[in-house]
Amino acid sequence: MKVTYGTTPVTLADAADPALSALKINGRRVVQVEPLLRSTTAFIASRANHQTTVTFTCTKLHATLQAAQEFCCVHQSALADDGDLVIWASDGLTSFTLADACLQVCESHAIGVTTITDYSFTGAKLTVTPPEDP
Repeated sequence: MKVTYGTTPVTLADAADPALSALKINGRRVVQVEPLLRSTTAFIASRANHQTTVTFTCTKLHATLQAAQEFCCVHQSALADDGDLVIWASDGLTSFTLADACLQVCESHAIGVTTITDYSFTGAKLTVTPPEDP
């Protein structure tokens, strides 16, 4: 799986390095619940406001300890506040886009020459772009 983010796409995860794990997609919708006077049930209505949160972890191997530490110090500042988050399926043809996603969490820590970074993005509805017919 490959993940890119931003107006000028930055690769956050790739098949080999950095490796992606713990992908979680949480979809929510606004639901209105109104208790009705003397009714046995409440009025419940979907307001169709879609909110999607995508979280995942990337593990990256660096050439030196200094490179790993520098990555931790500067990576989150180098990312845009918002942009398109694109998740490419393993086939490399199908993509899933969270348009205008906002970066909520970018938390990195180093263990030797390896960095582990947790990401969390929030946006509207996740859309699918199927592969094009030849």
